[in-house]
Amino acid sequence: MQKYISLLGQKAIIFALQGELGAGKTQFVKGLAKGLGISQLITSPSYTLVNEYFFTHQDQILPFVHIDAWRLPSEADLKSIGWENFLQAKAVIALEWPHLPDLKTVKNGLVIPLQFSYEAATDDRSITLEKPEEKNA
Repeated sequence: MQKYISLLGQKAIIFALQGELGAGKTQFVKGLAKGLGISQLITSPSYTLVNEYFFTHQDQILPFVHIDAWRLPSEADLKSIGWENFLQAKAVIALEWPHLPDLKTVKNGLVIPLQFSYEAATDDRSITLEKPEEKNA
């Protein structure tokens, strides 16, 4: 994990969060923000589509972006909310419902796919981490 922390401010880090409603994606994002030192209230961007926060790492002010792409029908819609700018700013991005964009085409970034699941009968939640893919320009 230290390897990935060393990438902060060097390339975009995208947490691709996939899972049903209530599986814990937003709770994960809250913990991630806390780990980055963000003390603001983290809320779901279900209606706003994107929430942007900032944190400091090694004297750099970096963006932390929480995107809910569930209602976005096309990659053009994702671009209209600033996707390319977030990548260029080397943001940490928590992307819920990562059907957009084609994450295989991301350049100069790290994509960390996470699958969330929820068992209603037992109220159990689990997270499966797939192998992160580091992309170079």
